[in-house]
Amino acid sequence: MGKTISFNVAELPSALRESLEGIIEAPLASNEHVIIMTYTPSTPPDDDARVAAMRRLDELRTEVNGFQQARGITQQEVEAACDEAVEAVRAARRK
Repeated sequence: MGKTISFNVAELPSALRESLEGIIEAPLASNEHVIIMTYTPSTPPDDDARVAAMRRLDELRTEVNGFQQARGITQQEVEAACDEAVEAVRAARRK
């Protein structure tokens, strides 16, 4: 079983904050939180968990497609919005 811990960046000692910024290769804002999680990646989910995850993905896909169709949003518009969001995240990380 993994462990999870959360830190308020504003409350971190400066040396720890600088270390975390070095690890993530980006500055941390004082209004952010850092979550550290440990897990064993070699432990695959069991069959029931995989089936449930696939079911949730199918439901989400159906919901998104319905939203898209109801509003007349084209696949090209969806892809352009995704590309724009990815670029915004990348640009923010470069700062």
